[in-house]
Amino acid sequence: LFAVLNGALIPTIMSSRMLYGLSDQKLLPAVLSRVNPRTRTPLVATALVTISVLLLATYFPIEELAETTSLAVLTVFALVNLALLRLKRTEPGPAAFTVPAIVPAAGFVAALAVIALDLAGRDGRDALLPDRAPPRVGPRARGRIEPRLPVH
Repeated sequence: LFAVLNGALIPTIMSSRMLYGLSDQKLLPAVLSRVNPRTRTPLVATALVTISVLLLATYFPIEELAETTSLAVLTVFALVNLALLRLKRTEPGPAAFTVPAIVPAAGFVAALAVIALDLAGRDGRDALLPDRAPPRVGPRARGRIEPRLPVH
């Protein structure tokens, strides 16, 4: 239960901070950059994200939301690594970060690979790791449960 709650909390915090940052840079309405004077938390952005999450969780299957969230986080990770590569190339020297360029390049390629496997679907993952494939349950299984290992 703790892992599930923590896994749901992190994207919520990340999303509210992203809205805050975009608002602070004048790319979204200024109301989203309002912060609590005592805690310095973007309350309006956090409330907006929380209400959005509650509505989504009410009207969509949790499995689909989890898959979509994972794909969104991987996409952001890939884009951040791509931005770091660009930053390293366009601002060399002390202003640039000091990690070798291979690190964000590897992160970008790894994120794209995982996204590609995810978009290929469960059958693509089963073909790569047939002995470790999880049993088929949920909407893709169409009501049947397949065992992990072949039954002879």
